[in-house]
Amino acid sequence: MAQSSHNTELVHVGFGNYLAMNKVLAIVTPGSAPIQRMVREGKKKGIIIDITSGRRTKAAVFTETGNILLPDVNLADIHGQYRFNFRHPAISSEQSKSFLDWAFQRDFDCNGPSLYRVCRTTLQGWKRYKDHPDRRIRERFEREARQLKDVYCAALWAMEKHLQKTNRPVSEKIRSLRRELETEFGIFARAAARLLGPLLLWASRREEKRLACGKTYEPRTIIERRNWASA
Repeated sequence: MAQSSHNTELVHVGFGNYLAMNKVLAIVTPGSAPIQRMVREGKKKGIIIDITSGRRTKAAVFTETGNILLPDVNLADIHGQYRFNFRHPAISSEQSKSFLDWAFQRDFDCNGPSLYRVCRTTLQGWKRYKDHPDRRIRERFEREARQLKDVYCAALWAMEKHLQKTNRPVSEKIRSLRRELETEFGIFARAAARLLGPLLLWASRREEKRLACGKTYEPRTIIERRNWASA
């Protein structure tokens, strides 16, 4: 959770501790030998701020003040969607991961993929405002609904087929939405679903096999500096 006060973005890093992001120079993983050496030297100099509450260090945060903060939270998952970023009196960190995994899987099983929900919400907005008397509002929702006519309709076709055997109820929901799109946008949407849909389905199945074989995607960690002090 982030808070803002006087142009300072405060990010919760667990156990009631907050980090002022506009004072951060770098956030690095603590496992490499050079970082471990810097942390050891920092402890001798008294510039280390340990906020792990006795737990394992998961990051080293270098600040403008010359201090090095050692949080217990993996800042790549600062919002706590991988596991709780706070100490629960009855649930361990490991248990929290199991609960969150179950909750996300349950949400997916009941409500379907995120892209399906985006399409559903976008279509609802389009139907509601496509004939609005204000031209600017009509143009806005026309822009938002533009991809419903082709790419999104094809994606829904692929999702429907992909989930047909593993999650029939959600597959039927997706099928119903796809038909709504085809009714709303006509022959072009139907053609996109049947021509581009199989290609997207093939690509998704190929990607699923690659991930099952151990292929991973590790995004680069990006810390965006804001509120730079003027010279």
